[in-house]
Amino acid sequence: MSDKEVERRAGPAGSLFIIGGGLRSVSMMRAYIDLCGGVDAPVVIVPFASTTPVEQGERMKQEMQSLGCTHVTVLDRTLASPSVDEVRSAAGIYFIGGDQSRLRDCLTGTSTLAAIRKAYERGAVVGGTSAGAAVMSRVMLSGNELQNPGVVSPDEGDAIDAFSRIQLGNIETTEGFGFLEGCVVDQHFVRRKRENRLISVVLEHPDLLGIGIDESTAIIVAGGRFEVLGKSCVIVLDDAHATDVGIGRGGSLRCVGLTMHVLTEGQRFDLATRTVMPSTRPQFASGEGGTI
Repeated sequence: MSDKEVERRAGPAGSLFIIGGGLRSVSMMRAYIDLCGGVDAPVVIVPFASTTPVEQGERMKQEMQSLGCTHVTVLDRTLASPSVDEVRSAAGIYFIGGDQSRLRDCLTGTSTLAAIRKAYERGAVVGGTSAGAAVMSRVMLSGNELQNPGVVSPDEGDAIDAFSRIQLGNIETTEGFGFLEGCVVDQHFVRRKRENRLISVVLEHPDLLGIGIDESTAIIVAGGRFEVLGKSCVIVLDDAHATDVGIGRGGSLRCVGLTMHVLTEGQRFDLATRTVMPSTRPQFASGEGGTI
């Protein structure tokens, strides 16, 4: 058995369900519920990324109940140690969207986050959308530019002319939760044209694999591999074999041989070997249907 295969088998027993934001089809959320163990599996919603966590948490709870879930709990931030026992026993944990830095600040160093990690190691499905996707990696994109801040555009969610350069020291990163090791995750990726910021981070962190997940699209991570689910695509950026990585005029980053994969539903990727796996019939095909 190879070292990579030993490492793969020694990893957490749980899986990750990482959604790139935007609308989620009913069938996508059913896939999440099925992965958790079905409608009677206990699911915990973590709403702390939102500016209105009570309202958004309750909304997500109602959406899951509309899909048949019978045991859904929303964490309450006002409690000193919110529902730690329920988190430990959860089959699914779901981070809703908002601001990833707010979510990180709320949970870092808490018994709640420790309980989420224990649940994941035991076999729980840790899911999240938008900000809940960004926190999955250890190196986390904060969403801020350091060199070229723009004017906020309420329609797109990013600044006007945001991330217009591939530039050294421009993309602010901080520490996420690190459920997905060796990667950095970006969300709303194609819809908001965020390729410049992910390329910048990958070139500055050559040990990391860049994963850009578009809206209405997810990756399901288990056993050191992921499968794409949803109607759009996932972009994978890998500079492991790149040459001439350096800095040009004005701090512009350069690279020769950056590898990019554009993956759609049903395609699978091996995170250990950084290779696209042979296509098969999608295990978690989202199909058509409504959105929530």
